[in-house]
Amino acid sequence: MKANDRKRMAQRDVYKQFVEDFMPKRKSTKIQSSEDATKPSREEVFAKALETFGKRVESEIRVREWRKEQEELGRKHGTREWKKEQAMKAIAYTDAWIKFLELTTKEVCPKSNKRAG
Repeated sequence: MKANDRKRMAQRDVYKQFVEDFMPKRKSTKIQSSEDATKPSREEVFAKALETFGKRVESEIRVREWRKEQEELGRKHGTREWKKEQAMKAIAYTDAWIKFLELTTKEVCPKSNKRAG
């Protein structure tokens, strides 16, 4: 038992009762293992829900479309050419801002470009 659990037991009577009474009974009767054995998996619950509501075909179509979209995005964004193109766009954008700032600075403060002498 960790320190925070011991502290909690000392401060909270209900928690202490839970740890001392219920937990040993649960382990001794093996309730946990029998519950886990009968507990359906997430996939089983999902399959049962699709059957119950008649949405299996719709779900398969959506999953297929989603996978196709992800594959296309992966191809598009994963290529070297695409990455190079994005880098070139970023450089062009930055250069345009630098030129704009240089021009506006010259117009607003024409003397600042000349050296004091």
